Amino acid sequence: DVGGLAPAMVRYDDLGALAVIAERISADEAAGVDDVRRLDELLAGHPWVVDTLHAVLDQPSLRQSAAMLHVHHSTLQERLTWLSGQLGYAPTKGRGRQRAAVTLLLWRVAHGTEQQIVGDPH
Repeated sequence: DVGGLAPAMVRYDDLGALAVIAERISADEAAGVDDVRRLDELLAGHPWVVDTLHAVLDQPSLRQSAAMLHVHHSTLQERLTWLSGQLGYAPTKGRGRQRAAVTLLLWRVAHGTEQQIVGDPH
């Protein structure tokens, strides 16, 4: 399942400041962002891309990320090296980590029909 590691339902109150993005950017606008389009392109041949980014952003260490993905840590490292080359930035370091997190959020907004926000006051 693409994006299967992240929850399909998110409580609105848990979004905090991220709710502004989810509220104000339409699925079409999010889908038009270059980084989001790139994720979709990579997913076509590598269905593990979104789950890998999610695990790396969600877990405090690469070993824990690998365990979450049920892969060996060296496999995860190979994936991340490949992803860094494909994305043009390292999703595990500094601004690259922030960029990957925003890209994943926008990717989820773009594919919003598959997700649901619970408790949205609007």
